[in-house]
Amino acid sequence: MPAPSPLRRNEGRISWVSALVAPTLLALTLLAWAPAGAQAQQPRADGREAPALVGDYMLSFQLPDGGGPGVGLGFQATTRTRLQFSVRGQWSRVETEDSASGTESSARNWNVEAGPEIRIYGLQSRRVLPFFHLAGSGGYGESVSGDSRTTVRGELGFGAEWFPLRSIGISGQTGLGMARLRDEPTDSGPRVTSLQAELFRSALSLNLYF
Repeated sequence: MPAPSPLRRNEGRISWVSALVAPTLLALTLLAWAPAGAQAQQPRADGREAPALVGDYMLSFQLPDGGGPGVGLGFQATTRTRLQFSVRGQWSRVETEDSASGTESSARNWNVEAGPEIRIYGLQSRRVLPFFHLAGSGGYGESVSGDSRTTVRGELGFGAEWFPLRSIGISGQTGLGMARLRDEPTDSGPRVTSLQAELFRSALSLNLYF
């Protein structure tokens, strides 16, 4: 019996991770809003009422599944408000070789998207903190065919952040996202502008506070 291809094994792992992300976000959010007496986690030992002291900085790393690979840098503006600027993107190169004619060609496929995020925390003095999520971003990219795409995106939702250690948080959010996409072909074809609205589920993020 032939062994499964590496591509199919990778697809299986990605599907398995995707299936775990949504239940994890839901469980963290429910745990955060539950009464204090019902929580398995104890209040933070340092007695803080926020994920970080006002003025502290934060470095965030997104896991690839969901929102795509990206990094963010932010700071704690108030005891309940965190501001962050995030960047994410991808790049690939495709090479084609025609053995019949002996010709070779290559093309790039890339995109980048960046923007600010505001996070407003609700309940305090807990290891699991719920928050409201508001974000906007703009992006640009080119496909293998040379067509370009400009993106403007906005998100509104909620999530939860779990603090297994004092300066380390793991968070994710879900909610409603809206986007305006403008596609421009390299030839004389028509430019296409589209509007999209969808429920989104972010990637889980590892947040380091310092």
